[in-house]
Amino acid sequence: MSKSYKIRISIGCAIILVILLTTLIMSTYANSNPDNAEPVKALSSWMSMISSNTKIKNIAIPGSHDAGSYDMPWFAETQDKNITDQLSCGTRYFDLRVQKAGDDLVIYHGISKGVSLEDVIDDFIKFLSAHKTETLLLDFEHFKGEGAQEAVVELLDEKLASSYVVKNRSASTSDKDYISNLTLNSARGKCIIFWGSDSNDALDKQYIFKRNDDLGNRTNSSLHSFYISKLNKGSSANYIANALPTYIDMYNEKGYGLFVLQGQLTDGLYLRGPKFRERTHNDNMNNYLVSLVGSEDLDSINIVMRDYVGCTKNAYCLQLNISKGNLIASQQQDYVEMLANYIDVTATQK
Repeated sequence: MSKSYKIRISIGCAIILVILLTTLIMSTYANSNPDNAEPVKALSSWMSMISSNTKIKNIAIPGSHDAGSYDMPWFAETQDKNITDQLSCGTRYFDLRVQKAGDDLVIYHGISKGVSLEDVIDDFIKFLSAHKTETLLLDFEHFKGEGAQEAVVELLDEKLASSYVVKNRSASTSDKDYISNLTLNSARGKCIIFWGSDSNDALDKQYIFKRNDDLGNRTNSSLHSFYISKLNKGSSANYIANALPTYIDMYNEKGYGLFVLQGQLTDGLYLRGPKFRERTHNDNMNNYLVSLVGSEDLDSINIVMRDYVGCTKNAYCLQLNISKGNLIASQQQDYVEMLANYIDVTATQK
């Protein structure tokens, strides 16, 4: 082996070692600031304090990005709480990505596979059975593996369709108009299910509603969740200043359906990991939500999807329902006291 070849090998090994050490340091640093606040009982039934005639599209709802990615490797994990704990923290929207692996349906993110979809759905059923005032929004946008969509529909038919889903039974009302006008009273104790493809096998179901694609090109969709990759991969400050107003404008141009404001950043390098990105972004995003109080954008805010959901993070979203005037008058003080366990509600409403 020549001397120059040995030098190249040594340099290559050194670079790999530096990358590994940097990754370990970043991962350790990122893990040092989790949202470990314990949920109070009221968070499990916060929708009970929202007026029943409030339209779902007008409620500020905390959402979980890649909701089933807990217990995945650091580069794929975007949540550190299981579904039951996310529900207890007040999360009501769940981004679910499903892979068919053999005969099994599992949650996936990139190359990583996680928990069973059936177990996740069982968690939803258990929660709704105990909390009949609540509504869950399940968003199936990404599928992987031959026959995945068909298998998911079969599972939903078996587990949820008979008792736990919102259905558009009207032949004369389009899905997008139905969802635009759906009130909380008509959805309590049920799931609203959204589907990210044009599959007739799914969309022919009364309980499955079309959702838009990342750029808003899927027509007559009942839910919009915009994502422009280059914006989500930038800095936190740039994202809040440019991406979020862009997404709000895109939704307002549609003028119908529910709206997911994507509050998470993307790790464009696939090195630092979602938790590191969220650490740099968390406070900025919380402050942005506070800034919405009294702003012209407040009426457009519906679902706020984030990485690493928890009680404190969700409270920043939930406080918007006070300014939106969504609360039952007799429940407002209880709602404020619930949020005061995590944030200064008085300050957020100024």
